Amino acid sequence: MAFTITTSSQGSTSTSGLQLARSWENAITGIGQIFKDATHFKKALRNYSIAHNKDYQFIENDKLKVTVKCINESYPWRLHASRVGQQGTFKIKTFSNTHSCGSGIGRDGHPKASKIWVADIVFQKVRDRPLYRPIDIKKDIQKDFGIHLSYRQAWLDKEVARVALHGEHYTSFDLLRWYGEAVAETNPENLFVLEYPDRYFERVFICFHACLVGFKSECCPLLFMDGTHILNRYGGVMLSAMALDVENEMFPLAFAIISQFISYISDIREISSKAYEWIEHGSDIDHWPNALFKEKQYGEMYSNIVESFNNWTKETYLVLKIEELINMNIEDGRDLTERYSNGERFEIVADYVLAANAYRRIYEHAIFSTADISKPTGVKREDLIIKPPITKPKTEKPKKKHIESQPEEVRLLKCGKCHNVGHNRRTCNAPIDEE
Repeated sequence: MAFTITTSSQGSTSTSGLQLARSWENAITGIGQIFKDATHFKKALRNYSIAHNKDYQFIENDKLKVTVKCINESYPWRLHASRVGQQGTFKIKTFSNTHSCGSGIGRDGHPKASKIWVADIVFQKVRDRPLYRPIDIKKDIQKDFGIHLSYRQAWLDKEVARVALHGEHYTSFDLLRWYGEAVAETNPENLFVLEYPDRYFERVFICFHACLVGFKSECCPLLFMDGTHILNRYGGVMLSAMALDVENEMFPLAFAIISQFISYISDIREISSKAYEWIEHGSDIDHWPNALFKEKQYGEMYSNIVESFNNWTKETYLVLKIEELINMNIEDGRDLTERYSNGERFEIVADYVLAANAYRRIYEHAIFSTADISKPTGVKREDLIIKPPITKPKTEKPKKKHIESQPEEVRLLKCGKCHNVGHNRRTCNAPIDEE
């Protein structure tokens, strides 16, 4: 998929959609207007037509010249621009600005509101808000530009913006090699394990050194572990290990992504059918930790915290979110002030009271961001070292046997007057016999 997303003006977070639409009304001003190149000229032309709710068709369209006219053959609106010398700039040479073909194109959508155009508009929002949903795109485009998109259109448009921002899904597995090397330079002593037998991704495990030191220093000595399925074309499972800091806030320790979750319950079934039956039906498997873990539980009976973390990262970019969480807690710790209490302890003056030394020991090590200057781009599928995992095709849901709403043998109506079938006495048209 080849496309270009320009973020210099369109979709800017400092400009609202309504202001952007109004500015497009003057995107084309007249003869003599100069543009950087043919691409910028055609983008301005497209925005101009959307702002005025008009449509056009190309007569000529190449790198040297572009000529367009009104989509309606009987109206004189026409525009021609061509390249100026060898500089590559484009200049409007002729412009007949008589656009009298009615009030608009006559429908909610717009022919020029392509996937690239919508992706260009929402690019900044997709980058800044990973949870920006297709339904939000629908609403924003409708509100700001008066253009109706179907949900599927909005979903595809978001995918175009996501690919422009992060690349294709199939290249992300190979990028793990680069990420492991990059994060080792900025955050030494991390635990990073990547396995890809036969060049197919199998699993990756990541534990930042700052998280490990913070957990061992002052976190509650409990681990909350859970897994959640990854909802994309390659699937997989994300496993998370969470802890609690001194404020009972979630503290991410480690996470792993595996291509498929291997259930060892099936192995137990092959060894002992009785053991399998007891695990599946005779034991309370959901409460095993509470039943079998005999050490202190510090009042924690459920794994809600790690489930909340999984929901939080379900549609976000995990490493960035962990860095954001850790660094946010570090900043909170810097705002606390100490007050001398006695020879061994300090008190904290803040909106809440906590043990400053313990809190700072947990978050004294930072996670440093990795520069993406050396990040590989444009890698072709055939050049990948780590290929996406082999996924099994989804089996179709078995069709349920249709249950008839009434017996197969339908009792036919029989007239009580003429004794024929197909009608009753009330609708019978047979003459009455006179005796």
